[in-house]
Amino acid sequence: MSANGLVEVAADPTGLAPGNYTGTFTVANNSANSLGLFAVGLTVLPSTRPTAFAGQVLNNADYVPGDTVAPGAIIALKGEHFFTKGDNAYDTTWPRDLGGLSVFVNGVNAPLYFANYNQINFQLPYETRAGEASVQVLRDGVAGNAVTVQVAERAPRIMQWYGIGVDGYGIIAFNGEFALPLPASAPIPGFANRGAAAGNSMVMYAIGLGQTNPPALTGAPAAAAEPLQRIPGNVSVVFNAASGPVSGALSIRPDFVGLSPTFVGLYQVNFTVPQGLAGSFVPVRLNVNGALSNAVLMQIR
Repeated sequence: MSANGLVEVAADPTGLAPGNYTGTFTVANNSANSLGLFAVGLTVLPSTRPTAFAGQVLNNADYVPGDTVAPGAIIALKGEHFFTKGDNAYDTTWPRDLGGLSVFVNGVNAPLYFANYNQINFQLPYETRAGEASVQVLRDGVAGNAVTVQVAERAPRIMQWYGIGVDGYGIIAFNGEFALPLPASAPIPGFANRGAAAGNSMVMYAIGLGQTNPPALTGAPAAAAEPLQRIPGNVSVVFNAASGPVSGALSIRPDFVGLSPTFVGLYQVNFTVPQGLAGSFVPVRLNVNGALSNAVLMQIR
């Protein structure tokens, strides 16, 4: 039993036939009877090949089914019968095999970060060409079905907060500060919340910006010193254009756009908040060589 009173029960299904099982366990406590008796259930599923769901090769920013992705992007693949040896597995070194699980994109072994029964997070190899790509899971030598995803040279997607009451707000921070441009009603431990103002230096996090210069390597962290791996061409941060074309919207050139040293496949966009923004909840997008991102919100004051 943990300090907060939670009890964790683990079960090993080795040798059990598929079906439903029940049992009980006791927990010592300070009640009059000294022991607490609890019933538990266990469902053992038949062993089957890993199954990826069609249309569920998702960018890890806004998880839109059927969305186009880009080489180097962090992908969340949805399905079932993926990782069957426990609740989950993860490895920050991004191995090509995670507990007997592998993912292949057009035959190329992709780096893996996380897996559980229903989801695998991996990096789409930078070698992946534009067009339709095939994704297939291999678990302990058993090949799953192949699903497809559309790949473009660049498909920028701004990372978003989820599950903390500010869905739709971008993962944007004040540069060099433990502060976020989020509403005060949604605090994140360790960070202050306040609106951004003109002249503030900000860092936005995104995926799907594509290949860099110098080139990024699949599964490798970003360079920590010059030459930094930057996105070539024309990149702009666009304000107050929640959807549709961005012509006529307020756009600025960022100070830096390239791979972030914090996570494989993650990009950062450093920019200065411009003058002329009105309203507390301002939509923000990226325009990367003509490829437009999703819109996220940031708090402005």
